[in-house]
Amino acid sequence: MNSTDALYRKALETADAPVLRDTVAAVAADPATFGRLFYRRLFDHAPAVRTMFPLDTTSQEGKLADTVLVLVGHLHDLGELTIALRELGERHRRSGAQTAHYQAVGNVLIDTLAEVNGPRFDARARKAWVSLYRWTVSAMEPVAVV
Repeated sequence: MNSTDALYRKALETADAPVLRDTVAAVAADPATFGRLFYRRLFDHAPAVRTMFPLDTTSQEGKLADTVLVLVGHLHDLGELTIALRELGERHRRSGAQTAHYQAVGNVLIDTLAEVNGPRFDARARKAWVSLYRWTVSAMEPVAVV
């Protein structure tokens, strides 16, 4: 584990967990809308990634929401998450994901979470989600940390 990973772990295991659980509730309440908004934003923001996905993204929308919920639901067991995320990172690599894609996805993820949460997605929530996303990417693709 490198020092950056240790910092992410510490943040995620302590102060960030309550705000992450609070703000993920909007995803749990309507995962389909969250997924749909995310992919619409992603394809507008980074149209080049559109070809990496099927025309009908309904399945992907559900997988994204499920992944976000699992991440927050398992903050207490980052070791197990790391194993699953390494496998996910490998699948993304085989699909053509590049380092720059992780930055675009992260920006869109945070913007979508802000939209579905409204005013309660404050600076603390943004910081918590950025930490979680950075840790997630570091677990998926250690060379692609954004």
